[in-house]
Amino acid sequence: MTYSGIGYDGTAGTAQGNFNGNRWMFATGFTGSYRWANFNVEPSAKVYALWERENAYVDSLGTQQAARTFSSGRASAGNRVSYPIPWLDSVLLMPFAGVYADYYFTQDDAAAIVAAGGIPLASTPLLQGWSARVTGGIGARLAGGSTVGFGAELGGIGGNTQIWTFTGRARIPF
Repeated sequence: MTYSGIGYDGTAGTAQGNFNGNRWMFATGFTGSYRWANFNVEPSAKVYALWERENAYVDSLGTQQAARTFSSGRASAGNRVSYPIPWLDSVLLMPFAGVYADYYFTQDDAAAIVAAGGIPLASTPLLQGWSARVTGGIGARLAGGSTVGFGAELGGIGGNTQIWTFTGRARIPF
């Protein structure tokens, strides 16, 4: 669990304002690792959540801006499977694929501002409810313990918003 006191310097059109707030973040999970035949199977269950409050303030045009509270999080469970393939004498390739069930929970009291005729948030639609996520990629372990990996993920399957994520990682021991 993490707590942050935060300060904003905001600008919208010709208005400017400074305001404070606070943020709580929480993350936990379990991941297993099993060998089945020649496959590596990694079941997991994870939860992360964020809660933030931004205090009310008066902007440089004299307009009172209301306090805002929002939260967002995801609970997920699924499996990732990889298959080690020896390649050359000093490289072990590890292609992988995963499938996860996700439940997104999001709340933002700025929705009341939109209902009153305000401008919608850039982040709408808010992620809410059940969806699925698939992952895939390949990693390589080199002689000396160095690793490199590339992957992609498509989340939000079955929901109203799809999210593509691409990753690249490298680790070199020294």
